[in-house]
Amino acid sequence: MIHRKLVVFDLDGTLYRGDAPLWLWANRIAAGMESRRQKKFLAAVDDHLSGRRLAGGDNWQAVVGLAEPWVRDPNVWAEAFWAMRQDLLSDLSGIEVPSGLPAFLQEARHYARLAVVTNSPADAALPLLHKLGLAELFERVVADAGKPAGLLAAGELLANGVPVGERASIGDHYDNDIAPAYAAGWFTAHLSPRAVFAGPSTCRGRILEEVLPGLREWLVGDVPVPEGIPRAQAEKSTQA
Repeated sequence: MIHRKLVVFDLDGTLYRGDAPLWLWANRIAAGMESRRQKKFLAAVDDHLSGRRLAGGDNWQAVVGLAEPWVRDPNVWAEAFWAMRQDLLSDLSGIEVPSGLPAFLQEARHYARLAVVTNSPADAALPLLHKLGLAELFERVVADAGKPAGLLAAGELLANGVPVGERASIGDHYDNDIAPAYAAGWFTAHLSPRAVFAGPSTCRGRILEEVLPGLREWLVGDVPVPEGIPRAQAEKSTQA
C-alpha cells in the first residue's frame, strides 16, 4: 500500500494572487463611509499595498485593520467580502494562478491527498476554483472551515490515517493557516507578498514559487514512488 501524505492549501492569496480582490473589497467597504473617511481609508490601503506604510498582518488583515476605526461591524466586512467575490467571478483580469502550480498539483496528487480549506462559503469558493481551472486537481474542498481552530479539525477530517507529522498547510494568513499547523507538528509554508512573517514556519516566501521546492522535497523525499510514475521523473522532482 502506497503511503500518502496530506497537503492543505488556503484559497484566497494562496491559489491565486494579485491586489485586485483587495481593492474590490476595500472599495465595497468604503462605499458605506462618508466621503472624507472614505478617502482616508482608501489612501491608507494604497499606502499598504504599495509598500509605503505597511499596516501589519497579511493583506486581508490589513484591510480590516485600516477599516476598523470607521467600520466596526464585522457583518459589513463579510457582506463586502461576498460582494467582492461576485465581482471577482465576473472578471479575473486582476489576478493570476502562480506559475507552475497546476503542474505541481498534478505531480503531488500521486503522493498526497490534496485539499483546499477555506473560511469562505462553498457557494463562493467552488465557483472561483472552477474559474481558476484548479477545482479538478483537489480531492476535497472544506468550506466554512472556521480557521484558525477549524484548520486542525479539517486535518482530522481529511487525514484518513495520515499521521500528524505527514500533514502540510500552505497559506498566506499566519494565524489561520500556519500557526496552528506549525504548533501541531505539520509542515508549513507561509506566503507573504510583502514579507510580513509573523512567526515561525517550516519555510516561507513572498510568492508560492519560492516555497514549492521545499514542499516538493518534503512531499516526495521519503515516500515510495507510486505506480505509474517513472522513477527518473520522481528523482528529478526531488532534485528540483
